[in-house]
Order: sequence, then structure tokens, then C-alpha cells
Amino acid sequence: MHAGNEQIGFEYCTDDNECADFDDLDEADAPADLETFRREVEAASAAVRDKELEDVVASRGHDPERTRNIRWIYLHMIEEYARHNGYADLIRECIDGEVGS
Repeated sequence: MHAGNEQIGFEYCTDDNECADFDDLDEADAPADLETFRREVEAASAAVRDKELEDVVASRGHDPERTRNIRWIYLHMIEEYARHNGYADLIRECIDGEVGS
């Protein structure tokens, strides 16, 4: 993955298992994982601190030459967070029976 034109690895995925972040749950540790998330957010924020929304950076994916501008990346992340929060809310509703407003 690239952050501010810097090549960084994936925290949970491996070459042997690209889906390890979802599959390898035996060693899951929620407090440690939340701290890892906070560190990743700080690193990502630092990587784009001096960038403009229209600055173009390398983007991970199947095409190693693919690029995106910072605006596209922010919008994509907002969409992803909204989608996953929606999933979490549906799971919570199944557990407690309360429908959010």
C-alpha cells in the first residue's frame, strides 16, 4: 500500500493469505487492534498533511500503475466507513432488537 508516495506493508495480510485480516481471528485482540487502527489513522493523516485534494498519488489495487487524487481517496474512505457502520448497525439491531433512528 502507498501512503503519501511511501510504500508500506499491510498490518494483517500476508503473502500466503491476502484475507488474513478477516480469516485469522484466533489471535484477535480488540484493544490492541483499536490501538493499531489509531496508529494507522495517524500515519495516514501525516502522509497527506501537506497534500492538496487534487494531488495525485499511487493507489493500491490490481494495477500497480493506478493513481488517484486525494479527494477520490477521502470520498472512497467516507463511503467505506458509512457502508461498514451500516453493517454494524444491522448486526446490533439483530442482537438487541432496537431499530436506530
